[in-house]
Amino acid sequence: MIESARLPPIYKLIPLGAADDPMARARDLAAGGEDPATILCIDSENFFDCAVILHPEMSLAESRLALYVGMLGLGDAIGSVVPAGIDITYRWPNTIDANVGIIAQVQLASPPGIAEATEPTWLVLRASVAVSNVQPDGWAGAQFETTLVGEGAADLTPPLLLESFSRHFLSWMNLWQNDGYSPVRAMWLSHSAEQGKKIEFSTGSHVSQGVFETIDEEGALVLDDEGATIRVPLNLIFIS
Repeated sequence: MIESARLPPIYKLIPLGAADDPMARARDLAAGGEDPATILCIDSENFFDCAVILHPEMSLAESRLALYVGMLGLGDAIGSVVPAGIDITYRWPNTIDANVGIIAQVQLASPPGIAEATEPTWLVLRASVAVSNVQPDGWAGAQFETTLVGEGAADLTPPLLLESFSRHFLSWMNLWQNDGYSPVRAMWLSHSAEQGKKIEFSTGSHVSQGVFETIDEEGALVLDDEGATIRVPLNLIFIS
């Protein structure tokens, strides 16, 4: 079924079985020299799960900002298929909500062990959305609270969502490459459900908490804890 998706010509689609792990498969292919814009997507009626291979031409530190680009592309794709009036918002660092319930997540991976200033040979961006099942088998990282069908997108199919995501993600990637990070940052913050609110974020055994002020020019979360500034870098949540 997923093979029926009509993608922009830049993409190469590799269909996967419903129980496959797109991130693991894409990382293996990327490490083996697979072309950028290769997109691997599971064939499932209930869950959308795909991974896109990227070849950034910037340092690892700068490349991590692709996480926000992916969230904007996926958020726009979801917004284009759900009924009007559904509120699509973002939580730092990688979660998308529909009407305050988690509906999607984005992950980013790079080659292990490379320095911040080094240009990675590849990145893999994973986009996952609950279509009609909030806890798909074989994806232990899923912690979704609502579905696209549950929010009223009754006629949606994963191929249609893949088509929408591929177009919106490509549009945001082009904007990022041409105009820089500033418009990406501004749009992400405009959809934040947390800015101005007190939040808590755990990185391993360390817990950071404070009022969400912004994300800075390097993509880090900036919190205000009773006048003290706390900065949580993106590399603390990055997959390598």
